[in-house]
Amino acid sequence: MVYHLRAGFLGQYPKPTSKLMLTIFTGVATWEREIMPERQREGIAKAKSAGKYKSRAPTVRRQADEIKAAIAAGEKPTHVARWLGVARSSVYRMLEDYSAATTHPCNPVRGP
Repeated sequence: MVYHLRAGFLGQYPKPTSKLMLTIFTGVATWEREIMPERQREGIAKAKSAGKYKSRAPTVRRQADEIKAAIAAGEKPTHVARWLGVARSSVYRMLEDYSAATTHPCNPVRGP
């Protein structure tokens, strides 16, 4: 990217002033990118102290019992996901985690 900027910004015969300006712009952009996470952390800390920053609710974990019951009743994961309003991949992931936790280590779960 810098090569293309130099070719377009500096032209065929670059002048020292043009090189200086490009170097300054590049330095400012780099500095800005480096302090972004710091400012983000400060903003999150301020929002947490004001009680406005809350993490996202774990919807699938909260509905795990309903998912397991529906699957045990013969429902397909796609239908369960649509019914509960969660992603299909989240239902599969929850079922995979559940089966891995309830299976004995000597008897691993085999895929389809």
